[in-house]
Amino acid sequence: AQVAFSLACGGGVDDGGGGEEAGPLGGLLPVSQGGDMPDTLAVDPWDDGEGSVDSQEDNARRRANRQRANHWISETVPEVGRVVGDRALWNENHTRKVAELRLQSLVLRNLADRRVPFDDWRRMRHLEKKQQEGHASIKVERVDELPEGSVFKGPLRDICIVSFPGFYLEQWRGLFELFGPKKIASACVFLPRSDLKRRYGHHAHYTKTPGKCYCRTLYGEKKDWGCLWFKHWTANVKQAVSLGLTLLVVYLPGQQDRGHVPWEDLAKEGNALWNKVGLGGSQKAEVAWLKKKCIPYRSTDVLKVHKVFSNRESALVVVPELAQAVKASEATHKKSVSARMAIEEAIADRRNGVEQRRDRRPQ
Repeated sequence: AQVAFSLACGGGVDDGGGGEEAGPLGGLLPVSQGGDMPDTLAVDPWDDGEGSVDSQEDNARRRANRQRANHWISETVPEVGRVVGDRALWNENHTRKVAELRLQSLVLRNLADRRVPFDDWRRMRHLEKKQQEGHASIKVERVDELPEGSVFKGPLRDICIVSFPGFYLEQWRGLFELFGPKKIASACVFLPRSDLKRRYGHHAHYTKTPGKCYCRTLYGEKKDWGCLWFKHWTANVKQAVSLGLTLLVVYLPGQQDRGHVPWEDLAKEGNALWNKVGLGGSQKAEVAWLKKKCIPYRSTDVLKVHKVFSNRESALVVVPELAQAVKASEATHKKSVSARMAIEEAIADRRNGVEQRRDRRPQ
């Protein structure tokens, strides 16, 4: 250390006998006996002692900078040396990186195995856009399993659920878990992945719109989930009516008897049917059909539906305007039946008269 410092300063090297050594700028630095350098320097070797105020400020600034640099080195170098020199830590980091690379390769291999044709990918992208665009988000995700509703005679309280919001499928499962699958009658048609009838994506022709399916009337455009479900749903509702069951429509929470759309205006609404007001999009079509056919029903919401099956009448509400429409329909039906009977009697009398005249003709 003594030799290196002496050469760097431009002075001579003591031969080991002690004494003094030439320093920079012709100065002499004290050297302790035995040739060891002193721990601290009493005088800055770069300071001539006779400089101006500016040189003294520069020296002070340089000394402060050196102190900060020495402090940074003393704090940083041990950490760097520990990270680089610790073999166990290096092995641990290397093992972790190798494991990450293997996991990445496994993920890439799985993704490569799941490649889909372009048409399938385009259909999935179309569904994603349907969720992001429009007046409201359309629920197109399909659950894996769902209790299948059925219409049968003698259900709990003689009630049949004919419409239930698809946003609350957990509450739908809860009904069957609470009361049992053989107690709840339902005409609802859901399309889970486990649907044995495979109705998802299939369409049904509507006789009043030749060449078109129900989608044009229900949604204004063809939907990816199809409209075959609606044909099966109407058949279930007719079966429930024939069994004399009380039909029940379940609304969104706190929005009972709201969000009704006339049957003729469904196509105009389009994606606005999913505005989360009163009913779901397909529910609005179901209720519009019930009103069009003057089929009476009662209503409740998702938060009260379990009370309906717990002998609490306050949870049920009869739609007043629909009851009036039912009475008017019954009166019209009676009039039409009586008129039809009169026509049939007149036709029968006429036939009898013709036959009597034929019998009176001379042979």
